[in-house]
Amino acid sequence: MVTASPELAAHVPVQQRDAGALAAPAAAPTSLHSNGRDTAASWAEQPAAHPYSSSSNGADVATGNNIIPVTGAAAAATTKTSSSSDGSLSRSMQQHQEQQQQQQQQQHQQHTAAQSDCQPCSRVWLPHKQLWVPDTSGTAEASHNGSDNSIASTPTQLQRVFMAAAATRGRKAAMEDRHVLAALDPSRGVSQAQGAVGLQQQVSVGGVFDGHAGYATAAYAAQHIPHLLHEALSGRPNRAQGGPRVPGRGLLNPCSALAASFTWFDRWWADARCDPSLTEHGWDDSGSTAVVGLVSGQHLIVANAGDSIALLARGGSGQRLSVEHRLDNAAEAERVLEAGGRLVAFKPGAVPRVMGTSNQTRFKGSMVTRSLGDFAFKHPQALLSAEPHVTQQELAPSDRLVVLTSDGVTDVLPDDDMLGVAMRALEQTQNCTNSGSALAKAAAMAIMTAAMEAGSHDNITVVTMLLDWGGEYATD
Repeated sequence: MVTASPELAAHVPVQQRDAGALAAPAAAPTSLHSNGRDTAASWAEQPAAHPYSSSSNGADVATGNNIIPVTGAAAAATTKTSSSSDGSLSRSMQQHQEQQQQQQQQQHQQHTAAQSDCQPCSRVWLPHKQLWVPDTSGTAEASHNGSDNSIASTPTQLQRVFMAAAATRGRKAAMEDRHVLAALDPSRGVSQAQGAVGLQQQVSVGGVFDGHAGYATAAYAAQHIPHLLHEALSGRPNRAQGGPRVPGRGLLNPCSALAASFTWFDRWWADARCDPSLTEHGWDDSGSTAVVGLVSGQHLIVANAGDSIALLARGGSGQRLSVEHRLDNAAEAERVLEAGGRLVAFKPGAVPRVMGTSNQTRFKGSMVTRSLGDFAFKHPQALLSAEPHVTQQELAPSDRLVVLTSDGVTDVLPDDDMLGVAMRALEQTQNCTNSGSALAKAAAMAIMTAAMEAGSHDNITVVTMLLDWGGEYATD
């Protein structure tokens, strides 16, 4: 398992905000599979009409493993024959049995035809406002033959990641957000992710950078952080012309490399922002939040600075993998105060802002306590920090989607609503195509659209990373 270095651990906040994972329903209903048996399902509530469920209005006649309902005339005939005379009883029973057999054969044929048309779904889709839940009813499903106890194995190898993005300036005058979708290859370097990123030789990287007071910091961070990551992971020189370099030549593990890429970029940008060839006026005072997700093998590593967030759809709930670095975070407020900063709320009930003592700091202060750039808040006093919060997760087949967003989404959509929108979009799109790229794009677009409809006034950027276990999705 990849672990963070002691140096990295020293910079990870000890006190973290409660991620607020979604609560699961208490009941554990069962799902009725095509073989007619009840098998324990995940705690998700089943859809009202499952293609393999059987609903009987009359007597149930057991035939092997299948429960075939006897309805209408057949059920009435059973009652009628019980009052017949002894002479007609045998004839009535014989006719009834023949009628039963014919009806059973017809229903069995219809049942078999339905099975051939509809393959068992590997997902259970929940009603509006609820999350999508993988069907974890167990890998040991009974087969159609009752004597066969074979095990249907669940894919346990993460083969590829499909990444997509959706972004809009929304109701703001300018677009200051940037994002990156990249594939890191040990021999080929950094390339823009096109469709699927295979994980045997590659590392997939997605990132959202929410710029403020200009776009330059966000733009250069999106450009250079993937190259810093590649150099730190592979030991090969950074090929980005004029970009930052990794100190030394030692290889780092992914967790340490991702954390260090934030601070390395920030140190380089502190000088580069004064280069007239890089910035419009030879000086730049912009800043940017950052959230970057990296998938290496079956490990997901997330680093964030500021209030851009990362969510993981895991086993029916949404799990926050990031920490919002703002002054409503007690640990962050304490750090800023110890550094000599001032906390100012411009209206009652509002989240305070960081105000510096330098004349160069912006009049309205800073909403975030950690960011890239924003050097007026870092010199001479280090009120803001570029040190990211880092989280590592070992992925499992119940993990289906990673979502990275700017606060243009989280300001108006709770986590559960965000994932609910994404999962419904996946369901609807999968009715038309099994393309992993199309599915990832549909989820990103759905979240962006929902944020706009909810009244967001900010730039909006969404990056989705669809996890493909066992080659479930088609490549373009």
